[in-house]
Amino acid sequence: MTFPWASRKKLHDYEHFYDDCFVKRQFSPELSACPKPDCEDATAMTKAISTLQAGCLTAQACADPTCADAIKAVLAAHDLCPEDKLPNNLEVALHDHEEPCEAQLCNSAEAAFDPYSQSCGADVTPTASAASGFAFLVTMLALSFAVLISP
Repeated sequence: MTFPWASRKKLHDYEHFYDDCFVKRQFSPELSACPKPDCEDATAMTKAISTLQAGCLTAQACADPTCADAIKAVLAAHDLCPEDKLPNNLEVALHDHEEPCEAQLCNSAEAAFDPYSQSCGADVTPTASAASGFAFLVTMLALSFAVLISP
């Protein structure tokens, strides 16, 4: 089952309340490899974000090479660069354009992987208390409900 686009976007509104866990983007054999991002080049990332925001709002617009290159650059930076190197609005730009530019996305993973084969990793602290876990559960249930009742 594909996670609905609206839920993906809404989840990011609340993620700062919880500990991060890096989850790789699944490999798709229909997509090409993402370009290797220069994680130090904030100017290039900002330019790609601006390109997306300037009119890459439909599948037809995203098919244009300028938009296609911009979504690939933003996706690659999002998936492959450290979070502290990303412009503040990169994640929002990616999630605002993932759906209309879906056909232009790229693979940031080199091959398919089993998401259940590894834990978040030693550098990520699990939820510290039952209260935090409960808050996460309530938030996820509320998001699911909101998606179900949204027009």
